[in-house]
Amino acid sequence: MSHPRRIGAAALAAAAVTLTVALPAQAATFNPSGGSAYATTASVGTLVNLGKTSYVPLCTTKTPDSVSSNTAALDLGGLLGNVGAATTTVSTSETSKAKKAEAVTEVAGTSLLAGIIQADAITSTATVTKDSKGYDTSGSSVFVNLKIAGLPIKASPKKNTTVKVPGVATVELNAQDSSSGSAGYKAGTAAIRVTLLKNNTLGLPTGKIVVGGANASMQKTTHALPYGNAYGTQLNVASIVGSGKTAAVTLPCGGSAGKTRTNSISSVSAPGVLKVGAVKSTGKSTDSSSSTKAATSSSVAKVNLLDGVVTLDAVNASATATRKKGKVETSSSGTKIAGLKINGKKISVDVKENTQIDIAGIGTLYLRKVVKTGVSTTVVGVQLVLNTDTLGLKSGTTLTVGYAKAGVSAS
Repeated sequence: MSHPRRIGAAALAAAAVTLTVALPAQAATFNPSGGSAYATTASVGTLVNLGKTSYVPLCTTKTPDSVSSNTAALDLGGLLGNVGAATTTVSTSETSKAKKAEAVTEVAGTSLLAGIIQADAITSTATVTKDSKGYDTSGSSVFVNLKIAGLPIKASPKKNTTVKVPGVATVELNAQDSSSGSAGYKAGTAAIRVTLLKNNTLGLPTGKIVVGGANASMQKTTHALPYGNAYGTQLNVASIVGSGKTAAVTLPCGGSAGKTRTNSISSVSAPGVLKVGAVKSTGKSTDSSSSTKAATSSSVAKVNLLDGVVTLDAVNASATATRKKGKVETSSSGTKIAGLKINGKKISVDVKENTQIDIAGIGTLYLRKVVKTGVSTTVVGVQLVLNTDTLGLKSGTTLTVGYAKAGVSAS
């Protein structure tokens, strides 16, 4: 990592640094499986922009294998309500007759929209199974004492059941989503999906709240295992709900089979802390007998941190990893920043990997922060880490803008 640079350092041309690591050549192929699970996610105007809580992913070639997580009860704030403590698990298993990937989310007592939606317990499940007959996808949602607008709802509603709360929201129960294609088979379940109506009687902004997410996948054959993710912004403060990853994209277990995954959002705002314009994140992987490549990127426009302390016209983070002929090459080429100002003063700095700028009384600003391993690269376009309590934020708070990670595992 570079030594800290003071404001006013000489400008240097951007450099794309590449790392190549030789690996044993492998002729093996893989059929990865797994999925992901989470307790809740929410995006409601400027009130809350919450990434997936208790999120747990699994992509493995092993059976049996499993991973799990848990989280305490979460207060979404005000009329939005609260979501109970949760446990999330993704696992794989195999018998002489079948192989299975399964995701399960269990959420305790939950109350949403000023008590309009209430449940004592929620369990959602998604499963993909392969046997001698082929692949099968399934899902389910089970509720204990579910009530919507005071009316009891049966414990196991049919898939994609819709309940309308006039003047307030549309509620989907046991929302199911399954697919098959060149990459493999997937099953998804969302126990509760709430869409707030425009000009609703609660006076809340439009938006969505999801509780009980479970996704299972079983991939077709790949020659290596590409992986990665990208997102636009993240505010890492445990006590602030709006700290989730925005416009996040994750390469599916086993890759995207040449298709580009995209997520975007028109703007992000945490008043006085972080404000940006359009955000777009992408992820894509390709696989053949000769090479496997993973590529992710995130672009963010009009960045404003700490109410003008740091501003930028644009931030682009890009990460690639390619395995070919027993070697893995990783790169941050394409990562750029433009129009940097600190406290209103235009700053010309180099954007070599791991450039740092000390901002007196605030913290350290990292530009094109890169961490590489033998099979992956992680790129952060801009990151501000506070070293003192500032504007109501605690020392250690991290503001990240433009994140991309890509890797290709050989086994």
